[in-house]
Amino acid sequence: MTSPPDTSVTRPANEGGEFACGGIAVLDPEICRDMRWCINCGGEKVFVEVFEFDGGRMGVCLGCGEERVEPFTRTTTEAA
Repeated sequence: MTSPPDTSVTRPANEGGEFACGGIAVLDPEICRDMRWCINCGGEKVFVEVFEFDGGRMGVCLGCGEERVEPFTRTTTEAA
């Protein structure tokens, strides 16, 4: 029998601005809701965002139940 993977999240004291767990932040689904276009539903539906990482937010459409990643469309760094 194999043991389940370690799912504990720890943050070293020297990583002040980094996300915990290797670049992933867990979001509160009661707060992180947004209207997003869903191709399956054919219109805007409530999109519940669950995780955030460097490339965007992962969540689920409440209309059809599809899980997907919504990439960030704006950046906070200047292009060189």
